[in-house]
Amino acid sequence: MEYREIGKTGIKISLVSFGTLTMSHVQKNMSPKDGSILIEKAIESGINYFDSAEIYDTYRHIGYKKLPDSVMIGAKSYAYEYDTMQLSIEKALRETKRDLIDVFMLHQQESELTLRGHKPAIDCMLKAKEKGLIRLIGVSTHHVECVKAASEHEEIDIIFAIFNYRGLGIIDGTVFEMQKALENAYNKGKGIFIMKGLGGGHCFREPQKAFGFLRQFPFINSVVIGMQNEDEIKYNISMMSGLEIPKCVSDRLINRKRYLNVEHEGCQRCGRCVRRCDQKALSLTENGIVVNRNKCILCGYCASVNIFYRIFFIRK
Repeated sequence: MEYREIGKTGIKISLVSFGTLTMSHVQKNMSPKDGSILIEKAIESGINYFDSAEIYDTYRHIGYKKLPDSVMIGAKSYAYEYDTMQLSIEKALRETKRDLIDVFMLHQQESELTLRGHKPAIDCMLKAKEKGLIRLIGVSTHHVECVKAASEHEEIDIIFAIFNYRGLGIIDGTVFEMQKALENAYNKGKGIFIMKGLGGGHCFREPQKAFGFLRQFPFINSVVIGMQNEDEIKYNISMMSGLEIPKCVSDRLINRKRYLNVEHEGCQRCGRCVRRCDQKALSLTENGIVVNRNKCILCGYCASVNIFYRIFFIRK
């Protein structure tokens, strides 16, 4: 496993990191016990960073067993006020059973305007950093404009952005525009983490191209990938390292279907999931919710706003 420095912090992170969204209730729905077993397998394979978020409800999976001190965790919150951010930080510490959150991020930011709107929350994060409760502050985003804006904020240490060779999920620009924005942020000392490097599974049919695209950029500190079993852990690490994959493992994984599924029983036709989807992959029809699978990146955000019916992911 290759390890790279996060910005200019001196902290080393594994080139492949583990995204816990896939073990959450909106995807695999693993128990904390089963999730902790998979986390242990990832640590044994050299992964030292685990990304989570309050909305994923996977802090409990990370905190199920005590992790080695060398392992870092990331948390994210949508809070924009001081008091609610303080509660989010306390929740992350309590449920992960950690004394320190290595990376705490503002979840899904869009631009300089949204960063300004979250200033009270950022102030809370800075105070927590002073107290030793947070090590680094970051933002997650699907927007080029947010990457540009965050690169100008001294208090932001890490930018966690969507980036893949097809440009899937980038809301306000092209692959090239995102590349230039990330490279500029890196040159300004920001740590650069990448999400959806496989485009939510859409790029998985061309793994050499998808992983090769990411390997070429020295400004990438780590690629966060959601994984649901040991095969996926070994596969993703090997692919990011440019190593050959046993054909039986490759075939087993590539042939698995990945798609969003909606159970319409109990649907109130409120349209909340449609409005929540930044990718415009959902539409409300007389027959219920329709998913445009060419646009869906399996981010799971639509599932977080539905309390009357189920939206979940299928992997066969």
